[in-house]
Amino acid sequence: MDAEFKAWIGQPVVLQVALGNVKVPLRGKLLKDGSDTIRMRIGEGWDVDIYKAYVTRRRAAVLLGLSEMELSRISSESGFGHKEVAEGQEETYFTYEELRQICLLAVQQVH
Repeated sequence: MDAEFKAWIGQPVVLQVALGNVKVPLRGKLLKDGSDTIRMRIGEGWDVDIYKAYVTRRRAAVLLGLSEMELSRISSESGFGHKEVAEGQEETYFTYEELRQICLLAVQQVH
């Protein structure tokens, strides 16, 4: 995933950000292309990191072979995942790197 937006750095862009059924266009300038996020400047100096890929709690639980309840416990204890609220609904999202680290934590707990 590294550098997939490299050609756009410093250029004015419009990104469509989706959260559930809500899609919002963000106008700004692309500043940085990281492995998990891109950094964008919106308006006069408001820099925002946007995750490139994320997984919902339900999908993460299935991928990791954990119950949602167990994943929620590990998430709250470790600090992995980030919560978003849209249309009155709260959801926890994980990056693939966070899933890898949660997997390592879950294996450590078994051994």
